[in-house]
Amino acid sequence: MEKARGSSTRIGQTSRHTPLRRTNKSSRCRKYPLAGKFLAKSDFATLTITHDRLFLQRVSNRILELDRRHKDGILSVKGTYTDYLYTKDLLMQAQERQETVLKNTLRRETEWLRRGPKARTTKQQARIDRAQDLKESVQDLSSRNQIRTTSLDFENTSLPKRLLEAKNISKSYGNRKLFSHFNLLISPGTRVGLLGANGAGKSTLIRTLLGQEKPDSGDIFHADQLAISYFEQNRESLDPKLH
Repeated sequence: MEKARGSSTRIGQTSRHTPLRRTNKSSRCRKYPLAGKFLAKSDFATLTITHDRLFLQRVSNRILELDRRHKDGILSVKGTYTDYLYTKDLLMQAQERQETVLKNTLRRETEWLRRGPKARTTKQQARIDRAQDLKESVQDLSSRNQIRTTSLDFENTSLPKRLLEAKNISKSYGNRKLFSHFNLLISPGTRVGLLGANGAGKSTLIRTLLGQEKPDSGDIFHADQLAISYFEQNRESLDPKLH
């Protein structure tokens, strides 16, 4: 396996002349038009997973969609994204019409069964068996044609109102006072920008808020199970062995 630039990684079995590349998350075609042109004209294969429909339109010649509404859970369309939309629309309409036809047929067969026919002949037994198969087909189509939606209510999640709070903290190095009687409350959605000249104590303030350094005075509160991602200026905590 060989790493490629950006978000593409070579995967799978490759031949001597036609390597296969996989794009986990594509560059936005609007932001990176050269990436789209490069992939569209490339002689290698790509598998792209993206929400960018314009990008798919420009670089793909076959579309795969995973959706429980399709038979076997997948739809494969040769062509561009526009071709996929057209084909999917036709298939969904045909599938809904088929469901209507089968439901009408099932209704008639159900009425016949309610009259209590006895399976005296092979023909009658076969009709009873077909009615059961028809019922299962209708249930399968009805389930696949049903459009399900999911809503996420972020307002009712149990996020703490106080993620981090500094109360009256101070910090000095020798006779040099960096900050004093500083107060800060960080709650969900807070976006803080920190400015200051070189050596003013910006990194020290951040390390103090994170608990990596103790303040000379004051208190710092962290919410329970608070997870912090910190990318320091000199990247000292990064493992140089990782690539």
